[in-house]
Amino acid sequence: MLHASDLKAMPIRHRFAKGDGEFLELHPTPVKWVAIKEQYDWAIYVAPIKYSFEDVIKMGKIVDIPKIIEQIMPCDSEAMALYRK
Repeated sequence: MLHASDLKAMPIRHRFAKGDGEFLELHPTPVKWVAIKEQYDWAIYVAPIKYSFEDVIKMGKIVDIPKIIEQIMPCDSEAMALYRK
């Protein structure tokens, strides 16, 4: 589980998790995802599975559905409060 203290200890632009999966609320086919800590917040980017992880970061969509965020990266309420709005 991701905690706010974990995020605060990470350097800016740190890619702390990546993977792939099926999230039909986001995309009709499997996607790749990357979680990145930014200066004041963090976000999960997703793109079609055919993209490289680098392309996911450059061209991906930020996940904005709390249920999907929790499925991809379980986190405490303080970490969720730091998620990019």
